[in-house]
Amino acid sequence: MKIESILTAVLIAAAALAALMFAAPFSAPYGAYTHLDGAIGIMDHHWGISFPDAVYALGDIACHQKYGRSVILNGSQMPLCARCAFAVPGIALGASLLLLRKGIGARIALIAGIILIAPVAADWAVQAHLGAAFLPSLALTGMSGGAGLSLLLYAYLMYDIEEEVRGQGQRP
Repeated sequence: MKIESILTAVLIAAAALAALMFAAPFSAPYGAYTHLDGAIGIMDHHWGISFPDAVYALGDIACHQKYGRSVILNGSQMPLCARCAFAVPGIALGASLLLLRKGIGARIALIAGIILIAPVAADWAVQAHLGAAFLPSLALTGMSGGAGLSLLLYAYLMYDIEEEVRGQGQRP
């Protein structure tokens, strides 16, 4: 499968998920989803089969959903905390930029991905030390980290191609 096809699939999936996450709070009555705090990887709540419940169930499994770290829309918190919620469009942004800017090597993509993800760890450490959440920094580092994830995926995919080209005695 071509790298462009994989990046296009990532872009479409991330953009669709982002749209669903931002739409879910508006598809339920005002304030229907609050105080969803839980643990990652565990279904902490019982969900129905409606559209917003399905999106919130996905968030329940993938994110801690801490109320104090979540963006509130229509009186409800989003299905994912601010960092996770903004990482999803960040993934779409990263994939779209990679589709537009062809020819980036695996090494450059790897370094750029690490640089974009590093602020996530730094922000997490600072906010854990302070014991407080700062939503704008959660959103910014989420977007940055999501774009970094796209670059890391690209670097992973490009590495095999570059190794194959080197094995044939050509320049990548």
